[in-house]
Amino acid sequence: MPIYASSSVNTALKARFEYAFSEDPYPGAPRLLAHDIVSGVHLEIAGIDILPIEVMHGSLPILAFKFGSFTYVTDANFISTESLKLMEGTKTLIINSLHKKKHYSHYNLEEALKTIALIDPERCYLTHISHMMGLTADWESQLPPNVYPAYDGLSINVNK
Repeated sequence: MPIYASSSVNTALKARFEYAFSEDPYPGAPRLLAHDIVSGVHLEIAGIDILPIEVMHGSLPILAFKFGSFTYVTDANFISTESLKLMEGTKTLIINSLHKKKHYSHYNLEEALKTIALIDPERCYLTHISHMMGLTADWESQLPPNVYPAYDGLSINVNK
């Protein structure tokens, strides 16, 4: 199975799960093939153009992904100016909003809304929402008209 990740993540995976990358695996072991990807460098998987974009999860750099005009960001609490530039043209955005209080590695609602305004998508769905946000009915009305809470089973057309 191919794995696409930053070189540091692939290095950690190979160290932790050496048996999955072995040239002579034991029977039943998974077979993984690591591919290094880099922020800002397009790659194609199964005919789909993907742009990895570095964002911060606390002090840890992780990757968001842009597929055409659809951008997916989760587990983030900071996006650099350079990475925001790579997100230009986003029509549909999915971004994390853990809860209302400040958090060391995730956007809270206020921070997510400020970041959404910078990216300026046509529509946005909040994900990675904690139970500490409270009942959706109590805070959904505070959202801009193009921002919605995501939910299990949500289906969106990203070709719009």
